[in-house]
Amino acid sequence: MMQLPNNITRVTGGDGGEVYLIAGREGAAVVDAGMIFCGAQVVRNIKAVLGAQPLDFVLVSHTHYDHVGGIPILRRAWPELTVIGEAHGKRTLQKSSAQRLIRELSQTAADMFGGEMPDYDVSEMTIDEVVRDGDIIDLGNVQIEIVKTPGHTKCSLSFFLRNESILFTSETTGVPDENGVEPSYLTGFKDTLDSIKRCRDLHPKCIITPHYGLVSGEFAKNYWDMAQKSMISSRDFILRLHREGYDKQDIIKRYAKKFRSEQSLSQQPIEAFEMNAGHTIDVVIREFSERD
Repeated sequence: MMQLPNNITRVTGGDGGEVYLIAGREGAAVVDAGMIFCGAQVVRNIKAVLGAQPLDFVLVSHTHYDHVGGIPILRRAWPELTVIGEAHGKRTLQKSSAQRLIRELSQTAADMFGGEMPDYDVSEMTIDEVVRDGDIIDLGNVQIEIVKTPGHTKCSLSFFLRNESILFTSETTGVPDENGVEPSYLTGFKDTLDSIKRCRDLHPKCIITPHYGLVSGEFAKNYWDMAQKSMISSRDFILRLHREGYDKQDIIKRYAKKFRSEQSLSQQPIEAFEMNAGHTIDVVIREFSERD
């Protein structure tokens, strides 16, 4: 099985939100911040690796609660921390509706996993620096290239360590488990296909995905094909039910039964899954029903 380089460490603090630390000679960054109720453990895990070295950056793959929740806790541990993300994501985190939803889903997840929901101010959960496609985050001996991969959200970013040929994918390319890849497109089907192709064309030797981690062996070789096949299968399933006259709530129930993985069942509150499934259904109907 492929092993991660010594300067990349999984520092996840609990179920539901993966966090990876990338340590360079001139800086350190985490990819995402995980759930807020896991934040204290994430801080302890990072300090166990970095010691007195500060954490410099949080790289936000997108602005969902299970990826940005821990930002306030990381800020308190490292006040000079810079949170990096996409422009649409920065605007999203400034909206009261998004702030309210993040708080509600974070509380639901804390209750589900038996965690304690810490208090925080919404001003702590912000993006400080906006990056664009092709920008480089320089950690000295490690350069992290920003790769826009919309489809799961409009603000989805992947992060490519070109010299090491390591790709941290966004959730746009799907959420793998031991049985395959769960589709995860919420804002655009075509955008997601384009993002999968873009990631494939980078030819990464190592793939690290949200909610799963390191993809290796035969799974890695087939990952992009599996992600694309899963998307197409879900689209066709939704369109068939829509044409047969099922309403949205019926489609959500049938979609969950067919496509919700065991990993999702154990790690994602049903409220979050059904909300995401609703967005996926809207995308498919919007992009394809007009072609009928």
